[in-house]
Amino acid sequence: MISKAPWVYGYMNWLGIHPQYQRRGIADKLVDKLIEPMIEEGARFMLVDTDPANTAAVKFFTPKGFGHPRQHVFFSLNLTKDEIYGRLIAYERDRSERLTYRRPRRR
Repeated sequence: MISKAPWVYGYMNWLGIHPQYQRRGIADKLVDKLIEPMIEEGARFMLVDTDPANTAAVKFFTPKGFGHPRQHVFFSLNLTKDEIYGRLIAYERDRSERLTYRRPRRR
């Protein structure tokens, strides 16, 4: 559930059925079971997203009433290639070591 006033909406992040069990209505039942609590929580709409080339997903969601498809542009940044990445990792490692509980030494 995502709340962005005044809207509350549900978002399904991932749905996958093992190929051995596909075409048995399992995904259909899962989505229906997911919709029920979203409605109870006050969601006004539900979002799913998939690659437009994933025709199986498009064919699955369209008859269930999902519409208004839009293509998304996703950007990524490989942080491991940024010079600050190494410094940040070292800082977090040092911080973790500083915060680690150490028993007092016996005298």
